[in-house]
Amino acid sequence: MREQSEASLNAYTNDVGDFSEVMRSRIAELNARIDYLAINVDKQETIAQLAYFFAGNDKKLTEDGHE
Repeated sequence: MREQSEASLNAYTNDVGDFSEVMRSRIAELNARIDYLAINVDKQETIAQLAYFFAGNDKKLTEDGHE
């Protein structure tokens, strides 16, 4: 996405590209980055939830005398 965005900007600055194409490619690049960040947030939330659940299980195991 980044390379496509840069290519469209270079074409525009060399007067062989369209400004709307520069904007479309830049918006697509930013949308892809937002999607990437949202996926990472979901991943980190899942990791935190799993850590919480496993920490609770570890505590129960040690209280019952089982390991």
